[in-house]
Amino acid sequence: MEIDGKVNEAIATAPNFSTTRFYIHVKPGTYREINEVPSEKTFIALIGDDASTTIIVNNQSNGTRSSTASSATLKNFMAQFLISQNSAGPNEGQAIAVLDQAKHTAYYKCVFLGYQDTLYAGSISQFFKECDIYRTVDFVFNLGAPNDFIFQNCNVTASPEITSSKDKVTVFIGQPWKYNNSGGGANTSQRVNWPGYSVLDNAREVATFSVKMFINGTQWLPQTGIPFSAGF
Repeated sequence: MEIDGKVNEAIATAPNFSTTRFYIHVKPGTYREINEVPSEKTFIALIGDDASTTIIVNNQSNGTRSSTASSATLKNFMAQFLISQNSAGPNEGQAIAVLDQAKHTAYYKCVFLGYQDTLYAGSISQFFKECDIYRTVDFVFNLGAPNDFIFQNCNVTASPEITSSKDKVTVFIGQPWKYNNSGGGANTSQRVNWPGYSVLDNAREVATFSVKMFINGTQWLPQTGIPFSAGF
C-alpha cells in the first residue's frame, strides 16, 4: 500500500506548543512525503506498527536542487517502529533520511536508510535506541557544532547493496565516537594517531558520556516510555 501526504496531514492537526504528548499512529504502508514538524508542534510522537512495514520515503537531495537541510526535518518529537528512507541514488549527493534539529528527541527501533548522510543529528540531547542506520557514505553527521546524542544498542551498517556484493568490501567509520562496541569495525588498535584523539577504554572515563550525565536523560526520557540504560 502506498499513501501520499497522510502523515503531514496528521502533524498539521496537532496543537501548537503542547506540553503533553500528541500521538500519531502511522499505519502500515509506504508514505511518499517529506515530513516537516514546525517548531511550534512540540511533543509529537510518530508511532508505527512495525519498522518492516511502516515506511516514510522521500527522494530529495542536493542533486535535485534541494538543500541538505530541507531534505527531511523532524523537530521536537519521538518516533518508534518506523523506516525513514531517502531513495535518492548514489549520484545525487547529500540525501538525508532524517534531519533532527531539536532538543530532547528520541527514536526507538527505527531504521534510517539512504546513500549519503543518512542521519543529520543537528542539535543537542538526542537519543537513539535499538535503531539501524544504513548508508554508503557518512552514516551520521552534523555541521561541526557541539552535539549531545547517544546511540544505545544501535547498528551502523553498510547499505545492503554493498554487503551483498560478491566482492569483499571494507567500510570505514571515520568518527572516533566509540566505546564498548562490537563487530569487525570496533577494533581501535590500528587507528591513526590524530592530535587530540584518544581511546576511551574504561567506564570511569566515559561516565560523563552516559545517558544520565551527557544528555540529562533521566530527567526527560522516562516520559517517552523508551527503555534506556542511564549508565554503562
